[in-house]
Amino acid sequence: MFFLNAAIVGFYAAFARGFPAYARATGTGFVLGVGRAGAAGSPIVAGLLFDTLGKGELLTVSLLMSLGSVCAIFMLLWLPMRDGDAVAMAEAKA
Repeated sequence: MFFLNAAIVGFYAAFARGFPAYARATGTGFVLGVGRAGAAGSPIVAGLLFDTLGKGELLTVSLLMSLGSVCAIFMLLWLPMRDGDAVAMAEAKA
């Protein structure tokens, strides 16, 4: 739970930097809403996988469910680092 909470706090810091000040609350709320939708939907997907593959396929279902986390890692690594406020200021000057 310690590491899960650390990841969430890290995402909060990334959201605060990635969104400009005028859109920070909306952007962070949207991202957290998507995350909560995924948290609510994941037991449903796991149940469907167990029904489809069989009740004894714990390892297979676990590996399939972990693919979302693996995709998230690569998406975060490919995400360009930027300061949302600096981008907004540059666009306002242009």
